[in-house]
Amino acid sequence: MFMKTTKALRNGLLLFPFLLLPQAGQDPWKDAVLTLIGRDFDQAISKMEAAIRAVPPSKGREAKVDRRRYLRANALLAAGRFGQAKEAFQKLAEDRPDGRYAALARFGVGAALERVRILKKLLGCTRGK
Repeated sequence: MFMKTTKALRNGLLLFPFLLLPQAGQDPWKDAVLTLIGRDFDQAISKMEAAIRAVPPSKGREAKVDRRRYLRANALLAAGRFGQAKEAFQKLAEDRPDGRYAALARFGVGAALERVRILKKLLGCTRGK
């Protein structure tokens, strides 16, 4: 009896965190983050664009938009769209050079360029064989 109760309790507790997740589709920002966590980068990119458009005009709007633009650029990088990621990072760094994400955006430009360099090096090595 004790084992059955313990197992049922443990299974119920394992499911409890899923109840705390926000409902998908209600908030574009939460929907984009959940998609990003699920590692569906192509879908996360489009949802992040919708989340950027959904930011209401308010006092902290620029910081929220910057964060979403930065995460969108990271999703582009993770999806293997290095050229688009580099452009997105560059635009963020140029638009808000004193913003919270400016330094991270400049680092993202370097990361995108490094991945392109590595890719070109790998392709150059395999062509000769």
